[in-house]
Amino acid sequence: MRSNTKKRKQIIISIAVLVIAIVLVAGYFVKNAKRNAALQTGNVSLGSGASAESNIVHYKGKTYQYNKNLMNVLFLGIDTTQNLSQTNMPGEAGQSDCILVLSMDKQKKTARILQISRDTMTDIDTYDVAGKYVSTIQAQIALQYAYGTGEKSSCWASEKAVSRLLYDLPIDGYFSMNLNGITAVNDALGGVTLTLSEDATNVDPTFKAGSTITLKGDMAETFVRKRDITVSGSNLSRMQRQTEYIRALFHTMQEYMHQNGNDFQTVYNKLNLDSYAFTDLSMYEMQTMMSYDFLEQEIETVPGTTKAGEEHDECYVDEEALYDLIIQMFYTEVKE
Repeated sequence: MRSNTKKRKQIIISIAVLVIAIVLVAGYFVKNAKRNAALQTGNVSLGSGASAESNIVHYKGKTYQYNKNLMNVLFLGIDTTQNLSQTNMPGEAGQSDCILVLSMDKQKKTARILQISRDTMTDIDTYDVAGKYVSTIQAQIALQYAYGTGEKSSCWASEKAVSRLLYDLPIDGYFSMNLNGITAVNDALGGVTLTLSEDATNVDPTFKAGSTITLKGDMAETFVRKRDITVSGSNLSRMQRQTEYIRALFHTMQEYMHQNGNDFQTVYNKLNLDSYAFTDLSMYEMQTMMSYDFLEQEIETVPGTTKAGEEHDECYVDEEALYDLIIQMFYTEVKE
């Protein structure tokens, strides 16, 4: 009798597990079906995976091809002071508070930025302590770095998540930097001067709209990082400050390069970047990047709507607007 009862319990548990699995799988496919359906009005023919570069895209009655002159590099600002080259337990590597794709046109020698909100809700992958894939969940994209095991694992996972969010956009490399690097690099360059486009006196009394300031010491980290987490949407104004800082930093770095004979290896060593950064880019690639003309007026942001979640803000992407932006930034029209 007890044996039969035990068997019934096992059967019930098995059925419950099966039902949960079916619900999860169905939810995944429904979510992706909605994503694809949102694009059907544009008659989109999507590429996928590594083949995205060579694919032709048909969109809104026109034909486009991926611009093969582009090199796309993912930049990650990680909210930790630990060395990024060390391994961690999943969940302990820190989060990517700043996420940017720097897209460089190797033919035109110009560079553009696509900024992604850390709160963007998307598919991210989770891994176990050995770095093996466990599952895919929907969460803020900033968490993807944390769900890796640090160094290559977290950067690679973040690169994959960003590419997937941007319709399998090819990402050619990554560069991540921790919190200590902000002040260290900023001050090694002699400070970074910029003019504020928006008022940020809630962050610091000196951050007034229209004022020109030179950030030194802890002020640089305050400028790009501080926000009131109790206020929904506070990351949006912080993102604006981050792009202003990056524009100024890029030009300051170029001037510093010029003063040091345009030798990036020398600059890299003087800035002691190995202590704060982790990258898969070569010295030659980084030096080449510094020679590009930065298009300040063409900084774009992944379009979406931010709202308060149960615990943190959540940004939901406007799929059609995002696809329009991807076509505009990374594809060229094929004339019939």
